[in-house]
Parts: sequence; structure tokens; C-alpha cells
Amino acid sequence: TTRCTTAWDVVMLLKSSDRVSSLLENVLVSSSPFVERWLALRQWSILQSAMEFRAFVVDRVLVAVSQRHLDEVHSFLPQERNQIISCISSFIQRVVFSTFHELSSFAVDVYIDRQDRVWILDIERISENSSESRTLLFSWIELTQLATGAIATEDVDSMRESVANGGTESV
Repeated sequence: TTRCTTAWDVVMLLKSSDRVSSLLENVLVSSSPFVERWLALRQWSILQSAMEFRAFVVDRVLVAVSQRHLDEVHSFLPQERNQIISCISSFIQRVVFSTFHELSSFAVDVYIDRQDRVWILDIERISENSSESRTLLFSWIELTQLATGAIATEDVDSMRESVANGGTESV
């Protein structure tokens, strides 16, 4: 995230972003004149990166939550796991589903503040053909298996733990 202090900073940032260019090109090529499109900018804030997560919802069911910054280790996260998932799940049920009625499968990046309030950082549709959404701690195969009930979250955790301890299991 880059802090912009002037309108010129925003324009230059948008012009230099490959992702924004790609998204705008797709909108211009495939957009109907009757579909409303908008660009949302958010206020600059200093966030504690440990509390940024990506949640994956498939057919209106929360199937996985991943830490957003995979290159960071936060020793307190495992102890807070149930509270984090509960906050995110409740927020998705109360706010996201009631605000974004048309979304059934999506990835939502969220931030949990010190008062356990959840804030949306980004939200995007996902599908089997999604290539834009990074799956972070999960593979697309794992997310599909979690969504269909073919595997449970605990199975993914135990397989990763086995691999981390020198095992060779994979999903």
C-alpha cells in the first residue's frame, strides 16, 4: 500500500499499476453500458500486518481464512485462531452478505482492529477460473476440496504439520 497525499499521487499510482490497468481493460472490453462500475479508494491507515487476513467464501460458506503476509511469523496467531475465525465469520454473515447480495463466491481481505472490529480492505469475486485472487496459504485444489467437504480444515492443518516435520504428505 502506498500513501498518497495529493490527487496527482493517486493518478500516478493508478497509471503505474499493472493490476489496475488490467482490470480497467477488462471492464472496458466486457462491460455493458448498463452495469455500474466504481473505483473505491480508502483512507491511509497504519495497520498491524499480523491482523490482515484473506477469507475465502464459496457458495456463501466461509471455507478458509489465510494470513495475508506469508513472509511474517506471528507467534500469537495460533492461540487467537478461533477468535479470529469467529470475528471474520460473524462479519461476513452480518455485513458482507447483507451489503453484497449478488456475491456468492468471493475472496475478502479484512483487517481486525484491537476492538475486534473487522474492516474490509478488498473484495473480489472468485470462480474456478479465477487467476487474479492469490490463494496465499491454500492451493485452488485445497479450496475446492474444502468447499465441497472432500477435506476438512483440520486435515489441511495436519498435512502441513506433517510436511513441516519432514513428512511427505500432500493434498
